[in-house]
Amino acid sequence: MRDAQAAPRAGGSEETRRQLEDASYTLCMVTGTRQLDTACTWPASS
Repeated sequence: MRDAQAAPRAGGSEETRRQLEDASYTLCMVTGTRQLDTACTWPASS
């Protein structure tokens, strides 16, 4: 979930960073993966 930490460096607010982190975590939990890039390609990699 390192991608979620990029938001502050890209000019995002702390709230935006937290929302992105939460969404990333939820996506990983729903797909049963541990990495965001894997979660995003989950249907293709299963």
